[in-house]
Amino acid sequence: MGSFKVYVSMVSMFVLIAMLNSSSSYRYSSRYSSRSRYNYQPSLRKCLSNDIISTLQGTLCPKANPCKNGGTEQPSGRCVCTDEYTGPTCEEKVNPCKNGGIDLPSVGCVCTFDFTGSTCEERVNPCQNNGTLLSDGSCNCTVDFTGTLCEDIVNPCQNGGTERLNGTCDCTQFYAGDFCGQYN
Repeated sequence: MGSFKVYVSMVSMFVLIAMLNSSSSYRYSSRYSSRSRYNYQPSLRKCLSNDIISTLQGTLCPKANPCKNGGTEQPSGRCVCTDEYTGPTCEEKVNPCKNGGIDLPSVGCVCTFDFTGSTCEERVNPCQNNGTLLSDGSCNCTVDFTGTLCEDIVNPCQNGGTERLNGTCDCTQFYAGDFCGQYN
């Protein structure tokens, strides 16, 4: 019964809106009299306030949602977008790539040289030879390596000695020993 009432109410509003949009007079025909007569009266639009008219028209002909891509329009007219879109009307796709990465269709994120991962969320460790990247961007090298990026092998030879390919030291004239640590 409730849905029948809603249907009747909607049909009644539709008829009322049609009457609102009609000309300034209408023909009145009485089924109880044998003749038709014309009754000129002001249109129904002039009799109802604009608030009622806009309410009735908004009920039957709802305003189109300006929000795109599944966004929801708020009473204020502002759009609330899904997680994938942004912008005043949710027309801009959110870039899932972080740290300056670029989202390419059917490719995914193309990261800058210092980031990696599916959304460029992981910082690439520039430190070589098992060096650790510190929060300030510098490298903490293992004991066997040195240099800004831990790229150089630590010379085990002391006092200016030079390491040979076989791992032994070639000492300067004033030093001797396995690692040139003894003064001559």
